[in-house]
Amino acid sequence: MSPPPRLSIHHPLPHLTEFIVSPANASTSSGRLFRLGLVLGGIASLASRIHLDLLKEVGFRSLRDQSWSFLLPLLGIALLLLHLLTFKALLSESITPLPSLGLLLKTRHARLLFSTTTTQRMIPLDEVIDVCINEGLRRWAVVGYLCVLRKGREESVVVFEETMPRTTMLIEVYHGIREILFDEFDEEEREELGEDEEGRLRNGAGVGGGIGSSIY
Repeated sequence: MSPPPRLSIHHPLPHLTEFIVSPANASTSSGRLFRLGLVLGGIASLASRIHLDLLKEVGFRSLRDQSWSFLLPLLGIALLLLHLLTFKALLSESITPLPSLGLLLKTRHARLLFSTTTTQRMIPLDEVIDVCINEGLRRWAVVGYLCVLRKGREESVVVFEETMPRTTMLIEVYHGIREILFDEFDEEEREELGEDEEGRLRNGAGVGGGIGSSIY
C-alpha cells in the first residue's frame, strides 16, 4: 500500500492561501526520473555499440543490409528517447481561492533532466455554484473527493484528481476555501464540524453507497 499524500498550506502573499497536495514520494520523483533516463540511455548506447561491433565482425552483404543495420539501433534509441521525453511524474496538485475572482487550480509534473511543467486552470467566481465533498466509487472502495460545481456544466471539476488525498485533508481544504471565497465558518465552527464529520466517516455512518453522493 502506497503512503498517503501530504497536505501543505502556503501563503505566496499575505492574503493569498494555496492548498497543495503532494504524493509522499514527490521529492524523489525528479531524481528517479533522471537516473532512469541515464540507465536506459546507457543500455541503449551499449546495445547499439555491441550490435555494430558484431556487424563489423560478420561483415555486410550489401549496401542495403548496411543501411538497415544502422537504422535498427537508431530506431530503438529514438523510441527510447521519445518515451523518456513524454514520461512525467506527478509532483503536486494545488487549489488557490481568490476572493472575488474564483479558484485557481495547478498541477505540476516532473520531466526528464529535472524540468517541470505546470498546468493551470482558472474557474471564475461567477461560474462557481458550490464547492463540496462528494463520495464515489474507485475500484472497489468508496472514496471522498473535493469538487467544484459550475453553472451550465453537467460535470463537476474534481480537485486533486491525481493525488486523491484522504477525507481528513479534504475537510481542511474545504473549510479553508469556503472561509476565503464565501466568508463562511469561523475557527470554532470549523473544528467542531471537522471533528463530527471525521468521526462520522471513520465509523462508516452516512455513506450513501452511490456514485457521487454528497457529504458536504
